[in-house]
Amino acid sequence: IYMREGDINSGMLVLTQLREEFASSASAQRSYLIEASYHALVGDFVSAQTTLTDLALKYPESPLAPQALFEAALYCERRGAEYYSNAVILYNDLAERYASDPLFYTARLKQGNLLRLINDFAGAQIIYENLINSFPSHQMRYISELSRADCILALSGNEAADLDDAINVLERLLDLPNLPLDFQAEASYKWAFSLAKRQSFKDAEEVLSLSISRFLIDDQQASELSVTGRYWVARSMLKLGDLLEKDGSLSEARRIYRMIIAYNLPGRQIAMVRADRLQNIE
Repeated sequence: IYMREGDINSGMLVLTQLREEFASSASAQRSYLIEASYHALVGDFVSAQTTLTDLALKYPESPLAPQALFEAALYCERRGAEYYSNAVILYNDLAERYASDPLFYTARLKQGNLLRLINDFAGAQIIYENLINSFPSHQMRYISELSRADCILALSGNEAADLDDAINVLERLLDLPNLPLDFQAEASYKWAFSLAKRQSFKDAEEVLSLSISRFLIDDQQASELSVTGRYWVARSMLKLGDLLEKDGSLSEARRIYRMIIAYNLPGRQIAMVRADRLQNIE
């Protein structure tokens, strides 16, 4: 109550007394979570992170310790990109010390995502591959698979073997059961992108055309897409239009751009410029 009302000194005094009187109790441990929440509420992510790491250090056997490390890593991320490496260490500590905790898989995913953000794609790929191999039936496996494909693409350059690997991963990914529609739309775009990068342009056009028919023309599928899914469908359409232009199919490319405009998809302004340009050429 003191903290909610802004009286941090009185609030901290109560928490300190609680920790002294009931040092090993669940209430004393939870007091760290309360304190960290307050610090985060006022934007002091450094203190929030420190408070939570103190909890994990003082009570390593507590069931709250993994949660404390996870939240500490989240607050570390919120401090800015220059602290991503520190957050990676916190997620790694959680995973190594609490391998059986339900937060393990998510912590590893977060670790991999941050490694990608700091351009350590090789390190991130190892994280994702370990998750795939260790948890082949995990409900979030598709995230690891798609993230691994992103790493392969980032590292591939124009190497045919690596591009083939990415293409195979993305093609298989679409066969996974219960894959959310938004991820299907994203995987389809990246599959086509990989094919185009390998200069298999006709195959890429076919994948993109099927994706557009499935996720945009099919009313039921289209209605189930979120903003993220619509973003990937729009990217697929812009990519298809670009490939059609290069192939000399200008009328078909203009039709695709006009569909983006008609469906009010992301990238609408880009599509308008391209459609107008093609109309002038024709």
